[in-house]
Amino acid sequence: MRRRIRVDLAALETALDYDSYEMRHYLDLESGEILVVTAEIAHALEEIYDHLYDDHGIRVVSLEDYLRQLRIPRWQKAMLLRADRIEWGYGERYLRVRWGAPGDELVVMRRFLPTVPDPLAREALWAALQEPGAYRRFKETLARHPTAQEAWYAFQDAARRQRVVAWLAARDIEADEEVNHGRD
Repeated sequence: MRRRIRVDLAALETALDYDSYEMRHYLDLESGEILVVTAEIAHALEEIYDHLYDDHGIRVVSLEDYLRQLRIPRWQKAMLLRADRIEWGYGERYLRVRWGAPGDELVVMRRFLPTVPDPLAREALWAALQEPGAYRRFKETLARHPTAQEAWYAFQDAARRQRVVAWLAARDIEADEEVNHGRD
């Protein structure tokens, strides 16, 4: 049975595109919010955990109490508390947002070619994809064909949206389309 969640698809799309070691993104399965944990915050939290537990692995002080003792900005304390919440709720409430494998933009570019009505633009774009630096050459060629460029952006947006919806479906999640900031 699919879970229906209010998800900002544009934010999820961005999270999927920019998730990395430095910035990990999580989907809150209750609120649909996209949360970010930076590597710096994750590392700081790991160091703090060393002070929260005794030698037997028993928590001797709460994170909140420990953070009250530190002289760090309020925003940093909030980020540490959120990262801790994600750490302890991972898999149940929070889902890591990342592609299983890197997306292949070149595949999308190749799928776009048959949709280009101008044969000269289509041939130039096809030729750009045959050479080293295909991604850059494709973009440069598009710049010389404004109508094809506009069509490419619409095609690319639709392809990304389909990929995001498929990512959710693979996790038995259906997006509630009511929350869809920045698109449509």
